[in-house]
Amino acid sequence: MKEKRIVRDPGKAIAASAISLFLISYSIFFVVQGLFPGFVVFVLIGIVFLVIALYSSLTVLISENGIECNGLFRKKTSYRWDEIKEVGVIGTSVILGDSKGKLNRKFIYFSTNELDEKSRHKLILEWPSKNVPFIPFSVKRYETVSLYWNRDLVFYNTGRPDDF
Repeated sequence: MKEKRIVRDPGKAIAASAISLFLISYSIFFVVQGLFPGFVVFVLIGIVFLVIALYSSLTVLISENGIECNGLFRKKTSYRWDEIKEVGVIGTSVILGDSKGKLNRKFIYFSTNELDEKSRHKLILEWPSKNVPFIPFSVKRYETVSLYWNRDLVFYNTGRPDDF
């Protein structure tokens, strides 16, 4: 089977990159005008958006061997399928958990520990987790993960699984 490389949050990465580029380039205007406090503020805010862009552009490679998490300036981590204890789909909105989940943002997560109800709820409250690799949910990604993961996926706070 073929490997699949997935960017964690491409929309956020593109938007944050564009905002960062705009703010940092606009700060040059402040230098030309001699307004150094404005220059510092715009550069600092631009750097914040640059960090958001870099974090959002982390990639997860899914293959028959397992998953591999890569990122710029980040140590590569990989997990074999036998190291992963639970794979599931999680909805991150606590309020919309009982609805159909249409506005609820969903992610596919890969946990090296088996989670119970309380642990999954804690995972939502601390989202995004640095210890649990995840990718945004789509039907195509769900099908890709299902090809490699030979057990059932856990659905938590997603509405009804048959709505996908």
